[in-house]
Amino acid sequence: MPIRNAVALANRRRRQASAGNSRMSAQLRQREAPIGGLNTRDTFDNMKNEDAISLLNWVPGTGGLTVRQGYSSHATGVGSGDVLTVAEFNAAGTQKLIAFSDTAAYDATSAGSASSLKTGLTSNGRWDYVNMNGSIAFVDGANVPQVYDGSTWGNLTISGSGLTVANIIGITSFKGFSIVWEDDSADFWYSAARALGGTMTKFALSTIGSVASGGGKITAVESWTVDGGSGEDDFFVVIMSTGQVILYAGTNPADADAWKLVGIYDMGKPTGRDTFINQSGDLMGLLGGDYKRITGETLKTGQTPRNESKMSGAAEEAQVLYGANLGWCAVRNKQYAVFNVPITTSTFQQHVLNLATNAWTKFDSWNARCFGVYDGDIYFGEGSGKVFKAFSGDNDDGDGIAWEAQTSWDNLRSPAQKKMVGIRPVMTSQDVLSLGIGLAFDFGVASSPQQITQGTTGALWDDAPWDSSSWSPEITAQKQMRGASGSGIVVSAVIRGNTKNQTVKWFRTDFLWVPGGVM
Repeated sequence: MPIRNAVALANRRRRQASAGNSRMSAQLRQREAPIGGLNTRDTFDNMKNEDAISLLNWVPGTGGLTVRQGYSSHATGVGSGDVLTVAEFNAAGTQKLIAFSDTAAYDATSAGSASSLKTGLTSNGRWDYVNMNGSIAFVDGANVPQVYDGSTWGNLTISGSGLTVANIIGITSFKGFSIVWEDDSADFWYSAARALGGTMTKFALSTIGSVASGGGKITAVESWTVDGGSGEDDFFVVIMSTGQVILYAGTNPADADAWKLVGIYDMGKPTGRDTFINQSGDLMGLLGGDYKRITGETLKTGQTPRNESKMSGAAEEAQVLYGANLGWCAVRNKQYAVFNVPITTSTFQQHVLNLATNAWTKFDSWNARCFGVYDGDIYFGEGSGKVFKAFSGDNDDGDGIAWEAQTSWDNLRSPAQKKMVGIRPVMTSQDVLSLGIGLAFDFGVASSPQQITQGTTGALWDDAPWDSSSWSPEITAQKQMRGASGSGIVVSAVIRGNTKNQTVKWFRTDFLWVPGGVM
C-alpha cells in the first residue's frame, strides 16, 4: 500500500475512534428546577443548586415551579383614578370589600360596578383600618376618623388630651383596647377597655427613659405572638422610624403591673407603614433592607434578630431606589405573603413568599396601588377605579404572562472544562409551549435565547429518552433535546416565555456535555 494511502487510512481510523470516544464520553446532568426560589443574598459561587439567580412570575413549590396565576377584573367605578385602599369589613358573619378612591369610599363586594358609601372626603385615599366591636374604623391623617357598621357610615368619635384627631395616621386593636397614633409622633393613645375610639389616654413612649432613645416617630404598631394563637403570650410591638422595635407584654397599658417592657431591638429602618405581616406566630417586615422576623428565639436569647432572607439583596436595592415612593404595603393569605414595591407611580413589582416552602420569587405586571384580603383571597386596587382579584385564572385580565428564570451556576459534577452539546427543560403544559433557552458560562452573560416551539397536549415537555445512537459530530438529540454551544467550567441556563390560558410547570433541566472545549 502506498505510504500516502496508509497515512490517510490511519488518519481516518483515528478520527473515527475520536468520534466514538466523544459519543461514549457524553455526560448527562439532570438538575431539579429551582424550588429553593430566588436568591439575591448569596454570591454566585455559594448558591445551592436549588436556588435561582433570577426568577420572575414563577411560584416555587415542593415538586417544581408553576407559572404564577394571573388576575381578573372584580369591580369598577371606584372613582375614576387610582384605587388606594381595599379593606375587608368582617363582623357578625357579614363580610364586605370596601375600596377607596382619593375622595370617596365604595362597596366593592359584588363583582361589577361598585356602589358609593361615602363621598366628599379630603383628598388622600390611603387609609389604615381595624375591625372591632362589629364595626370597621378608618384613619388617614387628613380626614376625621370614619366608622362603618355594615349599614351606616359616619364619623368616629375620638378625643384625648393633646390628641389632634385629624392627624391620626394609624389605628389597631390589642387586648380589647383600640390604639391610635398621630403622624410624626412617638406616642400612642389607647381607649377604655372594649371601646372603639371614645376618650383616649396618651402612652408617651417619647418620655419613658430609654424606650424610644433613638428618637423618630411611630411607623407602625403590630401584635405578635409566640405560639401563633391569642393569649397571654401576645406582645404589643411598636416599630419606630429609626429602626427601633419595642415590645411590650400585658393586658392593660393603663396598669403598670400589667404592662411590661419586654425588649428593644435595633432592626434597621422600616420601609413604609404597611410592610408587616404575621406568619405562623412570627412578625415579619421590611426593615433595614431585608425581610426580618421577630420569633420566639428573639425573646429567649435577647438578641436582635438577624434572620437574613434570600431576598435581602433585592429588598435592599428596592429600599434604596424606591423607598421614598408611595405604595409600599404587605398582605398575606394562607398561601402567599406579598410585598408591594412601587417602582413609579404607575409601575409596581411584588416580592412574593410561598408560605408553605419559604421560597421567594418576583412578580411584575400587577400594577397594584394597594392590596387587601377579602374572604381569604387577595385583591388589589389599580388605576381607572378598578379592583382586581389576584391569583385568579391563567392570564392578566386577558393578557399573557411573561416569565423568566436563570438557574444557579453548576459545574455539572465535574470541575473540568466542558463543552455543552444539548439542553432540555422538562415541563408540562396543556398546549403547545413556546419558550427561549439560553446558556451562560463561568459567571458571564447568557447567550441570546434560542426560540423553541414544541410540545403536545398533556405531555411532558419533554421526558422521552433520547436516542443514544444518533450522536454525530454535531451532537443532536431526539425531540425537545436541543443542541447547545459554548464551553466553560460552570454553566447556567436561562429560560423565557409568555403564556396565556394554560398552566405551565417546570420540573427539571437536563444538560448534555462532553469533556473539553476552548480554554
